[in-house]
Amino acid sequence: AVVSTQSTGWTRGVNFAHHIYWHKAISFAQLGQHEAALTLYDGEILNRARGGDPFPLSDASSLLMRLRVDGVDTGGREQELVPLWSKANNSFTSLFYDGHIALNSALTGDVGEIQELGLNMQSFLDDQSRSGWNKEVTGRYGLQLVAGLEDMARGDYGKATDALGKVVPPLLSELQGSKSQKSVFSIILAHCAVMSGDSVHLNAAMEHLEAIRIKNKAERLLPLQQRLVNKINRNH
Repeated sequence: AVVSTQSTGWTRGVNFAHHIYWHKAISFAQLGQHEAALTLYDGEILNRARGGDPFPLSDASSLLMRLRVDGVDTGGREQELVPLWSKANNSFTSLFYDGHIALNSALTGDVGEIQELGLNMQSFLDDQSRSGWNKEVTGRYGLQLVAGLEDMARGDYGKATDALGKVVPPLLSELQGSKSQKSVFSIILAHCAVMSGDSVHLNAAMEHLEAIRIKNKAERLLPLQQRLVNKINRNH
């Protein structure tokens, strides 16, 4: 209600506005109101993502990933984001954005795009002229995150769960972004575990989601996470 009633105020700031629209769409997605989320995507989020800035692009890709995990046909919307993301696949200013390049490619099934990102990332890590916090975080987690999302793109969900299960839990503590933004990687991990159907993967994903709930001091999981837990329970 607050988001809706205060829209005349927050739409004055372009970056702020696109991210508030994202939060509103995420709320629709959490409640299972998928058409409302897609309508907001088409009417507001995509238009801002078309500018090519990685912040609104990350909002667009992560919303589509959440919807896809929830069984929604996204109608190929992620494909339009590919050329926009390709302009940033050799920047390496933030592992948060690099992860979103890879997850968007996982949505499209474009293994080659993820492999190119991985090669560029290795060159970035080998470049002695570049340093700093993001390079340190990328060195610890980047290549494994990209590899796990490549496995997801291939449909090898067991291998993807193995890779992401090692990197996502510690990554969440170091990656830039809010809890809401970073949660997409936990959702992907749980989805891959469900798709793998392996009991070890299912248990690990359940434990990961529960650990996040406890860390966030939440009484219950968010609806999308709970729907993933329900799928895990059905697969046991």
